[in-house]
Amino acid sequence: MNATSTKKTPDVSGTWYENRYPGCACDVPSHNYVYSFEPKANWSSVYAGSSEIRSYFAGFAKKYDLGRYIRTSHLVTETQWDAEKGQWIVQVQDFATGQTASDWCHILVHATGYLNKLAWLKVPGLHDYQGIKLHSADYDDTVPLAGRDVLLIGGRSSAVQILPATQPTAKSVKIFIRSPVWVLPDISTEAGAFSEEQIEHFVNHPESVLTLRQQNERTMNSIFTVYLKNTILQQQCKDLLESEMKKLFQNKELQEKLIRDFAVGCKRVIPSGFRYLKTLQKENVTIVPGSVTSFAKSGCTSTSTNDQVHSGDVVICATGFDTSYIPRYPILGPCGRNLQTEWADSVSGYMGVGIPEFPNTFTMLGPWTPVSNGPTLIAIEAQAGYICSFIDRYQTEPIHSMALKRAACEDFKAHVASFMEKAVWTDRCRNSHNNHITGNRVPTTWPGSTLHYLEALREPRADDWEFVYKGNRDFADGRGSHGGFRVLHPSNGRRAVGESMETDAGDGEDG
Repeated sequence: MNATSTKKTPDVSGTWYENRYPGCACDVPSHNYVYSFEPKANWSSVYAGSSEIRSYFAGFAKKYDLGRYIRTSHLVTETQWDAEKGQWIVQVQDFATGQTASDWCHILVHATGYLNKLAWLKVPGLHDYQGIKLHSADYDDTVPLAGRDVLLIGGRSSAVQILPATQPTAKSVKIFIRSPVWVLPDISTEAGAFSEEQIEHFVNHPESVLTLRQQNERTMNSIFTVYLKNTILQQQCKDLLESEMKKLFQNKELQEKLIRDFAVGCKRVIPSGFRYLKTLQKENVTIVPGSVTSFAKSGCTSTSTNDQVHSGDVVICATGFDTSYIPRYPILGPCGRNLQTEWADSVSGYMGVGIPEFPNTFTMLGPWTPVSNGPTLIAIEAQAGYICSFIDRYQTEPIHSMALKRAACEDFKAHVASFMEKAVWTDRCRNSHNNHITGNRVPTTWPGSTLHYLEALREPRADDWEFVYKGNRDFADGRGSHGGFRVLHPSNGRRAVGESMETDAGDGEDG
């Protein structure tokens, strides 16, 4: 088998390679943000920072010698299905040489991620601004902020981490908040940093790490009803957070600006957020509610302050990502169909792993992956297992192509739409699951708990797929129908592919 992975960036770690803004950290407990078979005992804190997470994935790749399968600094620019050969033709740009080469594979896995295509504000004048422009998803950490007037745009996860990290040294910070979020209390005064004694205990007693992971997972899985409207837990959670936030904000005006009425979980709930709420009340911080409407040479304007220009030396756009799921490159399937065009009109898909009627291709972290209510890595592992089961079948049967049936995907999406009527993601807020737009888009997170998702993927339902065989399906050579075959795996952030390695059929596993 020839397994190749391509990456736009010069190293592994995906979003953790690209996101390095001040205060950047994961909002999942660090001991659970690991591969299930590769625990890490010596995390420095409950919520690990981006550099530490990046080190974990880089160390994982080195330990298992994955570099030989990965081609970094390469960008997939187009993929096209060759129906006659039953192969995908893939165009790949080499950043080192600037040249584009053609590659091919039997199985194509689109693992381009969920949080990778940064979203700049679509307002007039952005290029007219003459100060320093930074984006949280492509942050230049060489830019000093000390003594500068900073304009921070955004009120979600990234901004919640950036503000407390920049406020102590900046001359002033104006934060533009279009729509506040619900935040959870801090784990500790040090944002959950582990003591040396705790880390030593985890290292010397691996069973304690497993116990902690199990406790965290039980907690996360037990509170799923908070994501359902009008449940007891949802109301209790909302009452508690509202009460705690009112204690922090004695000012009635701040309460009106920052305490929302939509369901807890409609937007992703942010842990350790009380430090952020306290920072909002510092003397050198100004809250500007509403949306940024335009930029000028010296700053920007907002809906809440009419034509007033808010001046600043540095603009930090903590405006997140394009979460539309529209592919970053053309995916040209049968009959010249382009998935970019089709998903621009209406996102389709199948349980985070499939694309209707596009042969021999899968997604990882595709539409309807559970990205809201638990550690993403366990879902990725389940998807890898699901995809590998089809690769195994492809290796052992004389299959020309396999593609999801349109009817299966339509039934699945109809089920999702029905479930979402009672879920918080269709409440009165803009969130990543509806691509931050209002309207009738079916939210693209999983319609259930993470445990439910793992069970759904555990046994693939082959009836949902259309298999086309080459010749007589009952005959194959002794090594399987294909002998050696090729898997191409565009991955990470904004596209990817990797170094090829020829092995005997069945030896390789796409993980």
